[in-house]
Amino acid sequence: MFMTEPNALRTEYEMGHTFIQIPWLFFVKKYECETVYHYIQVQLFGHINSLIRNYKEKFKDHEDKIDMIFKEVIDETENEYFQKDAFQLIINNLESIYKKLGVSKFQ
Repeated sequence: MFMTEPNALRTEYEMGHTFIQIPWLFFVKKYECETVYHYIQVQLFGHINSLIRNYKEKFKDHEDKIDMIFKEVIDETENEYFQKDAFQLIINNLESIYKKLGVSKFQ
């Protein structure tokens, strides 16, 4: 995901898709990203959040272990979009976006 997805997302942004859509209740909220870097980072964070939610739903008795595994992998991933120890940054950024849009987080 960290190797191919950023290039596809960069192309999307350059073609004018500069926002993310967040489904909330019966609405879709739009969040406008300021730069291509921000767009790619937010999209990757969203993908990771979806993966975490899906695994937690599938393996309800192992939520703590799922968090630990994702934290270890993400914190070890260091590239243009993720600094070392990025897991908490992902959570903070997603919470900030949801707060700006006035929606409940991680729905």
